[in-house]
Amino acid sequence: MARHNNLGAWGENLACEYLVSKGYAIVSRNWHTGNIEVDIIAMHDNNIIFIEVKTRSEHDSRPEEAVDRHRQQRLIRAADNYINQYNIPHSVQFDVIAISGNEHDYNIVHFEDAFYPRLRRHR
Repeated sequence: MARHNNLGAWGENLACEYLVSKGYAIVSRNWHTGNIEVDIIAMHDNNIIFIEVKTRSEHDSRPEEAVDRHRQQRLIRAADNYINQYNIPHSVQFDVIAISGNEHDYNIVHFEDAFYPRLRRHR
């Protein structure tokens, strides 16, 4: 496995441990719809939460900046598919977890409600 894949898997594992410690229930990991992957799907306070995890090895990096509009739109499409496929009645939330560092010295930042889906215009 490539080094960046190992780093990403470590970050996702760390993010799951962090979420569970905060009372979240992990529903799914690495859920796919088409060519879109959702890193973590969790439940918390009657919300279904779609979580993008970004991990970088440099301490002074800002991994959350990689979750640009394009990546947000992909996550929103995946969430819409998941909600429709499983008939989810809960409120939806999109979070980002940013991890920088290594397994011995890292920083984790959880951005709750990191972004909102844009409303569609009907003509």
